[in-house]
Amino acid sequence: MKTLPEEKELAKYLVDVCDDTFNDNDDNILATKECISSRTDDIVEQIFKDLTLKRKYDELMKAAVLSGRNVDVDEINCRVVVLLDKDSEKVYTGMDCTENCDNGTIIDVILPEYLNYLNPPNVPPYELKLRNNCIAMLLSKFFPRSLQWHETSKITIGK
Repeated sequence: MKTLPEEKELAKYLVDVCDDTFNDNDDNILATKECISSRTDDIVEQIFKDLTLKRKYDELMKAAVLSGRNVDVDEINCRVVVLLDKDSEKVYTGMDCTENCDNGTIIDVILPEYLNYLNPPNVPPYELKLRNNCIAMLLSKFFPRSLQWHETSKITIGK
């Protein structure tokens, strides 16, 4: 895990969580109160709405939600983007096709619409919606063979 010097405490906490240091006898993670939300809380409302309404975009970059499932992260990200300025939205779409595919005669059966629907981990989404002050994490020096990234940068999309 790569972190900035001021993020070492968080990095150690995350490593300890993964190493079961903070687990109780029933294997539940024991976390501090500010890291816990009840099942009925709306995380987007609780964490992000106030920051976007007050235009505290620097603080927005420091907020994060950890989830064990990509589908949950995608849903949260979409809901946070909706809180930002709608007029500044730009939509970027990918291009999926089955050229040079070695699946024999079923090449015509795999429709682009089906490929666009898929959302596997480590692959960008087919449709990416960004708005001003939206946070994007750029992955650089990506090595497809090992599926590891070397550096990351967080940027704020601006006007």
